[in-house]
Amino acid sequence: MLLDVEINRYKSAIQEILEAKQWRPPTEVKPIRRSFGRPSRIVFKVSFPSRILVMKLDVGFQARNEFTDEYQRMIKLSSIETGISGFQVARPVFLGERCISLFTECCPGNTAEKHLNRMTCADDVKESFSTLGRWMKGFHSAHKQDYRKSWPGWILSKVTSLMQNKSKLDETFIDSELVQRAYQHTSKLLQPLKGQPTLFAVQHGDVNKGNFIIDGNSAWAVDFGPEKYGPAALEISKMLLFDLLRPSSVSELSHNGMSRSSLKGFLAEYGDPFLPNELQFYCLAQLLLRYISTTSERYAFSVYQRKRQKHIEQRLRLAVGK
Repeated sequence: MLLDVEINRYKSAIQEILEAKQWRPPTEVKPIRRSFGRPSRIVFKVSFPSRILVMKLDVGFQARNEFTDEYQRMIKLSSIETGISGFQVARPVFLGERCISLFTECCPGNTAEKHLNRMTCADDVKESFSTLGRWMKGFHSAHKQDYRKSWPGWILSKVTSLMQNKSKLDETFIDSELVQRAYQHTSKLLQPLKGQPTLFAVQHGDVNKGNFIIDGNSAWAVDFGPEKYGPAALEISKMLLFDLLRPSSVSELSHNGMSRSSLKGFLAEYGDPFLPNELQFYCLAQLLLRYISTTSERYAFSVYQRKRQKHIEQRLRLAVGK
């Protein structure tokens, strides 16, 4: 349910685009997602008489329009011809200034989350990750790529900091012995990666399964974070965990915490320019971060969090041994 202030803000944002485009009013405005991050945002599906758009609305009353950089990135990317089929970016339509908002075209298909979570066939999963691999290859090929020395220990430092801030892990849903073994295992994977040249590429900035739409053999990116460069393996490992909540048997999972079908499908299209165990390191480090960051409140009141925690623990145990 929307608050009155939120209703007023989305009405103001729609009025702004109507005045700028000289369009007729929408026939339906439907909230489809809410983000409680910083800033707080609501995503709407807005049905105009001649087109359907997605509107992202900042309801956090930010002083600066943080959609400006994203709008410029999307304009640039949507005009690039990569020569790789299946690489798509949602076309930006309007940047609101009076009321901080961003309108983009509505893409066909389903979010990667909905698309993957309902799959039961490993071959279908493989094909979907092939599509995601083509998207990432197109995205990276549209920018400069090079090899730089990498020092990925920072991600384990985040794990250490989080563990120190939690005076005691809640054994109800966090196995402290598993955490220690997973930390030691991931630390061993880190050692040969320190200071080694690895592929650096532009970062999407907000890789999560709600920000990608899959439609057949095409994938669309519908949301971007700030543009910066980093190890390609970092964001790719996040993408390879998109199927985390998909019902799967242990036989489908490999010792690196990833689905065999997901990894095989992705690398078949993207290639494998990574250091030995680099993807495994980032994957396990991120699983560990997610595992210990769950709070008692989230676990108690969210069915989603309990399911998520169960699937993360399954993959960690498989990676470090029972």
